[in-house]
Amino acid sequence: MGLNVCSCARLGAMAVMDDLGAKGPLKADHMGKGLRVPPDVHALSRVSTFSSNPRARKVFDSTNFEHRKRMDAKQRRTQIVQAAAKVVASKGFWGMSLQDVADEIGITEAALYHYIDNKNDLLGMILRDYYDSQEADSYIYENARVRDVDGCELFYFPRFCLNNVLFNVRRPEMVKLFSTLNGEALSPEHPAHDYFINRQQKFWRQISSMNWLLPDVYRCDLNRFRHLWTLAMSAMDGLQLRWLGDASADLIEEWSAFSEELFPEPLWSGYGDPSEYDAQGGESLRAHGLHSGSAIVPLSQLDYPGCSCRCWSPIVDKRSSKPRIVRV
Repeated sequence: MGLNVCSCARLGAMAVMDDLGAKGPLKADHMGKGLRVPPDVHALSRVSTFSSNPRARKVFDSTNFEHRKRMDAKQRRTQIVQAAAKVVASKGFWGMSLQDVADEIGITEAALYHYIDNKNDLLGMILRDYYDSQEADSYIYENARVRDVDGCELFYFPRFCLNNVLFNVRRPEMVKLFSTLNGEALSPEHPAHDYFINRQQKFWRQISSMNWLLPDVYRCDLNRFRHLWTLAMSAMDGLQLRWLGDASADLIEEWSAFSEELFPEPLWSGYGDPSEYDAQGGESLRAHGLHSGSAIVPLSQLDYPGCSCRCWSPIVDKRSSKPRIVRV
């Protein structure tokens, strides 16, 4: 009996985990087969930057906020949100008091109420205005985008993931804030509970609506791409937590090592970064887009290492004339 896709994925994950303490890394084109190769075969294997004696990363410096009695309303609101983010990242939402925030910026607690209604209102400002910023979205998405020779817009998923890391490494205080709130908000009583519980669904709706440049094995199966996206985001969240707990760790270097496992060659060759595309003399990429590509590729033609089963079938979505691939 042939292995299905899930079995292949499990074998690949087991092989990688089994190999963590072994002498030789797994070669990319054997992922899913559980085969071990000599260490000299994989020239790009990396040494972990995590310390054997870790110390937590210091995310806030000792610089105090400017204590000015007079500021315009916009400047003061910005200062209040920044101070509150610092306090929440250090103490958590439940441990924060409005007096803590007032002390940070040198005003009275009563003065805070000129700008906020209550503690919950302040938390909403932190999440809306400070963490989910337009600056972050612009950097992360724009640097993963390409327009091909036909003007078709597509996004590179591995570069999108890297952009998240590159942006977050510059703001460890925000990583700690998000991690702290995310843990606290598991409690239904937390005011940010709905925000964090629904965040992934909202995020996936946005991701799934974008025209990603993907290998056919992901382009033709949205469920599979969702699993990859979930795996990548979960790996990133976990890695960032470890990075906060180890000041000697290099987040970018560690993510680069993760990427070699998540996006192995040769499957992802040409699908990793906009720099791989020649905008002047390159070919049209439309057929390789999650939404712009409409052709169904037979499974027998898909170059997916370790899986030889036929577990997809084309159907027609009743809401659209465009055929899609589903598991059967």
